[in-house]
Amino acid sequence: GIFTLLIPGLQAPDAPLPPTGDRRTSCTRVVHIGDSTSVGIDDASKFANPADRLSAQYSRVGVASTTLNADGARSIVEKVQGRPNAVDAIKSELARGKDGCWVIAMGVNDAANIGVGSSVNADQRIDRVMAELPGRNVLWPTVATHNATVNGYSAENMTAFNAALKRAAAR
Repeated sequence: GIFTLLIPGLQAPDAPLPPTGDRRTSCTRVVHIGDSTSVGIDDASKFANPADRLSAQYSRVGVASTTLNADGARSIVEKVQGRPNAVDAIKSELARGKDGCWVIAMGVNDAANIGVGSSVNADQRIDRVMAELPGRNVLWPTVATHNATVNGYSAENMTAFNAALKRAAAR
C-alpha cells in the first residue's frame, strides 16, 4: 500500500523495502483521491509534526506538488448526502487542471456497499475510476478495516475488493 512507500520503517508484509533514502518516485505531481482513510492525513491539527503529514511524505520521495481530495464516507459509485463520489472528485480535479500521477485511496466503503447488496461489483467500480484516468500512472492501495463488526465492513469483503484490484492490475 501507499503507506509502505511513504512512511519510513513500515515494512511490507511480503518483501523488505529498500532504505528510505533509496525510495524515489518519477512522479512530480500527485493527485490523491480518498475516502475517510485519507481525511486529515495532511492536517496540522491531526499531525503536529509537519514531517508526518502526507504532503511531506510525498515530498520525501520526490513529489513537488500534491493535491488531496478526500471525503468521509466516499465511495466510487454511491453519493452520501449529495457529496461527490470518487468519480466526481476525479472529474473535478481534471477540470481544475490537476493531473500527474494518481493515488486512489478508495475501496473500504465500496467493499462494504458491495457486501450489503450493491448491484455494482468491485471490478465495475475499479473500471469506472480507471476509465477517467486513461494512460496515467495510478497507485491504488489495497483496503483493510479495523471495525469488521459494522455491517458490510468484514475482512472477507475487504479481501474480495483487493482481489478485484489484482484483477484490474492485469487489465
